Amino acid sequence: MRRDSGPAVAVAAEIAARRSPDQVVVVFAADHVVRDGKGLIALCKQAALAAADGAIVTLGIKPTEPATGYGYIRVGAPLRPESDILKVEAFIEKPSRPKAEQYVADGYFWNCGNFIFRADVMQGEIARFEPEMAEAARLAIDKAVKDLDFMILDAEAFGQAPKKSIDYAVMEHSDKIALAPADIGWSDVGTWAAVRELSDRDELGNS
Repeated sequence: MRRDSGPAVAVAAEIAARRSPDQVVVVFAADHVVRDGKGLIALCKQAALAAADGAIVTLGIKPTEPATGYGYIRVGAPLRPESDILKVEAFIEKPSRPKAEQYVADGYFWNCGNFIFRADVMQGEIARFEPEMAEAARLAIDKAVKDLDFMILDAEAFGQAPKKSIDYAVMEHSDKIALAPADIGWSDVGTWAAVRELSDRDELGNS
């Protein structure tokens, strides 16, 4: 059932919080490419420490062009003097081309849509900004059924969740957002040009 990323994250946070409220959750998009796996793991470990302290950490990518298909993030000072994790000052959804050019010049990051957070912190923020989404996630789990090793969410309950990305639902509004700069060979493989760039080529340049 297509309800965008917000309800999916709400369900993940609810499930994790029922196991342990302070459990750290990592949310990844399933269709992205990361070429530096070891770098990603190291980054997640660092981000998990900030998440354990109550931050909702997003992975930020340094822009290579003024793309209009990504959200942009303005950062401030480090969370702690010795930390590479930065406070987020503004979380801006997909801009116009002139604004994107300005954001790149000003050192903004791309939002790649991957997040690390403590279950109870994300739960609280979803309940604060999107109470209907939080309630739909709770009911979908309460009424879920087991099928072998799978949990089947209750469709009627889950369908009551507003169709909204976690970016619009929480990230643009919360004061708990932080950013981990991520130089990990990331791509969302959003265009055929990206597919070509990520693919091996033969001696004739075909991929």
